[in-house]
Amino acid sequence: MKKLIVSSFVLSTLLATTPQINTLTTVNTKIHHENNLQKWTPTPEDFQYIEKYFKTKTVQEIQELKENLLSAIGLKNDVVTFDKTKLNQKIWDLKIYQIITSDKYLQVLNWYYKNKIIIFDEQGKAHFNFFLSKKVNESSWWIESYAYWFGYWRLHLSSSAIEVFINHSAEATEIAEQLAEVPFINVGAVAIAAILTANAAMLKSYDYGRGAWMGWYILIPCMGFGSN
Repeated sequence: MKKLIVSSFVLSTLLATTPQINTLTTVNTKIHHENNLQKWTPTPEDFQYIEKYFKTKTVQEIQELKENLLSAIGLKNDVVTFDKTKLNQKIWDLKIYQIITSDKYLQVLNWYYKNKIIIFDEQGKAHFNFFLSKKVNESSWWIESYAYWFGYWRLHLSSSAIEVFINHSAEATEIAEQLAEVPFINVGAVAIAAILTANAAMLKSYDYGRGAWMGWYILIPCMGFGSN
């Protein structure tokens, strides 16, 4: 397994320096289009907007939004569907409503289902089964999933971990191995490590002795950078 990760990491690192990197992060999911879903191209600014929006909400308001969102999520022939008619438009911000009724968001939901982040009970009700709100390996890297409903997450690196990718050190393979143990991102761990190498200089520019983070939309990288 270790040899496979090492060789794959070397190959992916080379690919990550070319425009072909997009092929490594394409999410191939069977999509079931219903209800005239809208087009939406996610940007880092969208997730900043979502984060700020939810920070203005109380715990009770967030729970109401979450329950209303889950009520619109269904399963048909092992494919996730989304019935926007079940959404209470009075409680949703217009911009966020447009996001969750988009075809891109349906991709997120199907990817979540395939990776057991969305599960359905015996009554067919959807539930989020997300676990990445805690720090996984705080000494060198950890994951933040503030806006996990929307497929957005942040991979934080310590200053020493950033140096590993700056210098193409052997420890980068160890981090790739650690990432491969996380169910949420195990299928893309090698590509993620390669992308970190390709963006190490950008991460370094945000490191002020506390490390830095890169934002991701599912497995699509560079959805924002910032300091820890």
